[in-house]
Amino acid sequence: MKDDLLMLNLFPEVPTNTYSSRNEIIFVIDRSGEEACMGKKIESARATLLLFLKSLPLGCLFNIVSFGSSFSVLFKKGSRVYSEATLREACQLQAAMKADMGGTEILAPLKDIYDKPPIPGYSQQGEAAWATALVLVLLERKFGEQREEWELLATKGRAFLVGCGEQPEEMLAKARLTLDSE
Repeated sequence: MKDDLLMLNLFPEVPTNTYSSRNEIIFVIDRSGEEACMGKKIESARATLLLFLKSLPLGCLFNIVSFGSSFSVLFKKGSRVYSEATLREACQLQAAMKADMGGTEILAPLKDIYDKPPIPGYSQQGEAAWATALVLVLLERKFGEQREEWELLATKGRAFLVGCGEQPEEMLAKARLTLDSE
């Protein structure tokens, strides 16, 4: 990649008695578009995903959801415990990812993720809060054109957005304005 990159890591002191590696992390990867148009963006998304995959804590649960016009899930029966074997499977998917899934329809995969109950024994933040963290790696600015997408993310749990496309800050600003306008 020839793009400039700045990465800042802040490591707050977290008392060990309050930290748990028993979390669920779901990576939601935008594979919309066509490879000819999105080649560099999907390369960036693949590199980002690989960095995250290799940084997961042992014992956590994880899964990868890819979306475009439809969506697919790496582990069909649900998130799996992070291990050498599951990392190997995820890395095989990561290496083969292409921007070949058509449109930018994220609402169906988000609903599918959030319709599943929390996994017992894994980071529950109370009855009302959904504890799974979503990491959304987005290529297109089209994401979030529907208010329902942002409301779902804002009310159901934690979501971390990573923009690999052009001007991801515009997408986040648009989301903020959309949610604040009501």
